[in-house]
Amino acid sequence: MAASRSGSRALAAAAAVCVFFVAHGGIAFAGSFTPRTVSPSSKDLKLAIEQSSRASLVSMRFTRTGFEGTKGVPRPKLDSERPNLKRRWQRVRQWKPEAIPARERRAPEDRIRIKFSSTAQHILAETAEIIEDFAKDIGGEVEGPYYHEMESKHVCHNKSPKGHKKAKRHHWVRRYIWTMDFYPPKSGGLEAVMNLRVPHTVKMEILDPMTVGYDNKIYMYH
Repeated sequence: MAASRSGSRALAAAAAVCVFFVAHGGIAFAGSFTPRTVSPSSKDLKLAIEQSSRASLVSMRFTRTGFEGTKGVPRPKLDSERPNLKRRWQRVRQWKPEAIPARERRAPEDRIRIKFSSTAQHILAETAEIIEDFAKDIGGEVEGPYYHEMESKHVCHNKSPKGHKKAKRHHWVRRYIWTMDFYPPKSGGLEAVMNLRVPHTVKMEILDPMTVGYDNKIYMYH
């Protein structure tokens, strides 16, 4: 009886030891301990996924993308460091005396109206420069040039020399007309105007109010 009781007690003690090691994740065999691998449950997997997603969101929140707004007062840029720079260096319109035109200082009798015409406008511009230089050399004054309506003339003739066909050639002759007012110096020198060297395609006329023709009366007033 005593032997059976001691054997049952030994078996009970060994079973208790086994239950203890199983409950704590391992079984002891000859003094060694081996951990038990337990497959995680679905709840543990969900919890781990939620924690990893929160960690990733937190890391994304604190990463710099370059589009973050500036906190506090930003550092002034080079263009805005001196806001009054334009006001300080604003252009100032300086005073310049305006010349009184000769028609307001000279008598109307001193005015000489010069009419010049040509088939090209650049030739008339060259003529106007020649007259201005001439006036400066002798001490006179000029005003103008004034531009007038262009004269146009249309001419046509038959192409055939015998006139047996109706085909014609058309020619348009256009003439540009400018005028300038010349005020000679008080010492004289009006005769020097006749010696002006202008382009040969320019036709010049001096309009006298006493002897002006009917066709040139419209050029006496601008």
